[in-house]
Amino acid sequence: MAGVEALALLASSVRAGRYDILECGCGLSTIVLGALTRGTGRKLYSLEHLEEWANPVRRELAALHFDHVEVIVAPLRDFGSYWWYDLDATRLPRNIDLVFCDGPPGTTPNGRVGLLDRVGDRLAPHAQIVLDDAARDGEQEAIRIWTQRFGVLSRSGAGDSVALLELP
Repeated sequence: MAGVEALALLASSVRAGRYDILECGCGLSTIVLGALTRGTGRKLYSLEHLEEWANPVRRELAALHFDHVEVIVAPLRDFGSYWWYDLDATRLPRNIDLVFCDGPPGTTPNGRVGLLDRVGDRLAPHAQIVLDDAARDGEQEAIRIWTQRFGVLSRSGAGDSVALLELP
């Protein structure tokens, strides 16, 4: 679950953005992002691998009339060197300028590494990635791979638990 540091960084990143948002892993952060984007014309797409986790979030979004938020259930799948959401990326718009990466769970083999491989073509130039749990070994490996393969620029985050990254 996203901590206070991640949510604060997300709030400032949402204010700076202009396009749609992708979230990997739904929960409380989905509700917060929904509130931050309400009335802005921006949509939030939240990926979740468990239907039983997605359904309560969907109910809360409906109760709040957050029609601009879509929770997409996509089971995790083995892509060889990592597991990631089994998602048809064409379900997402182009020009996403903010990603909150808080999933797949940390126990998923190289789970967060798959983000740019699977949906990188949907991200706008200079899109920002807010990476939660950034101090963990798996997330450090994701940053290394993203930097090497995609030219991701690492920027300061909020403490050790979250990192702000930017695409070239």
